[in-house]
Amino acid sequence: MHILKTLSKSLITGIFTLTALSIFAGDETMPVVQADAQTRAVWQEHQEKFHFTSFYNLHSCNGIESKVETILSELGAKDVKARASGCFEANGNLGKSLRVRVSFKTLSTSPEAEGEAVAASFSEVHIRPRHPRGTALGDCQLITEIQDELLQYFEHEVIKENRKCFPGQQSLGDVDWKLKVLKAKV
Repeated sequence: MHILKTLSKSLITGIFTLTALSIFAGDETMPVVQADAQTRAVWQEHQEKFHFTSFYNLHSCNGIESKVETILSELGAKDVKARASGCFEANGNLGKSLRVRVSFKTLSTSPEAEGEAVAASFSEVHIRPRHPRGTALGDCQLITEIQDELLQYFEHEVIKENRKCFPGQQSLGDVDWKLKVLKAKV
């Protein structure tokens, strides 16, 4: 009888163990956490126009185009081309309302996205005065406009957002923007 009880206990323990293992081993919905999680993403093309008013800085069209291209590239975009109008030019023409047309590609993990998949992961990006290189104090209005008009095309998570834009004033801490964006692995 003692042998029968021990055998029954062992059998029940074995069944429980096998059941638990099969549940956890066969459950494909359980997330696997990795230190450097990668995903597959597809490049998607975007074309957009936006306006902004620069209260402090006077800009050449080349300067604005360069800044927009630099900031979008820092956020993970590729093939960025910006064209600006209404800027300060060498001939003395000034414009308060600047217009920018931009084309660029961002990564998408959407199941509807079509194209060749590339390896990607989320990377931290920090936008602040003089970073990325080429941005300056007083670029708050431009960075704000990029956030408001173009950030929607990036897969991202905002970690910190501090914008203090005051017309006609330049502030040392006017922009402090930290986020995680989906970028292609290099």
